[in-house]
Amino acid sequence: MPANFNSQIVFKSSSAASGNDDFTMIRAGNVYDAFAIANGGAAGTCTVSKLGSVITSAININGGDKTLARTTSIDNANNSFAAGDVLRVAKNNAVSSDTYINLASTGYQA
Repeated sequence: MPANFNSQIVFKSSSAASGNDDFTMIRAGNVYDAFAIANGGAAGTCTVSKLGSVITSAININGGDKTLARTTSIDNANNSFAAGDVLRVAKNNAVSSDTYINLASTGYQA
């Protein structure tokens, strides 16, 4: 019988330019929350998506260092992912230092 799991997935999005940071998932699950924490002078917004299908609303991190910003919606038609799927953090603007994206996830493990 598969076991249920809950996990926090933390992505470190450290590229200094706008664009995408891709992360390959090692197990299946569902995204049910996402927030970003700016470390340094970050600006802009980011979204989390899977295979071109957006999962989260734009997360606004324009407040700069120590800003904590949360998505305001999760698209339940796109929030499931399989082992091997790539989740993408897309940034619309350059950031001057690391931004951490935290996803709360649940799923099943064999």
